[in-house]
Amino acid sequence: MNNRTGYAKVSPEDGIPAAASVNLKLLIDGALVDGTTILDVINPATGKSFAQAPRADRALAEKAIAAAKRAFPSWSALGYPPPQG
Repeated sequence: MNNRTGYAKVSPEDGIPAAASVNLKLLIDGALVDGTTILDVINPATGKSFAQAPRADRALAEKAIAAAKRAFPSWSALGYPPPQG
């Protein structure tokens, strides 16, 4: 990761994040958690894996849905920011 931007390093060969530098997690109920399994993310132009993404099982997905339902009332009350310009 680039410490200044927080973005993953880019491989010079194909201009996409290098697989070893990408560590994705799920954000559930305010916490970053590992998935129950890992899926390869494939670049369709090259057919190569350039990252691994976490995958949630049913229990983890239900936990995320419950957290989203709890958060909805307070988040929806925030409204929209005023237009700038």
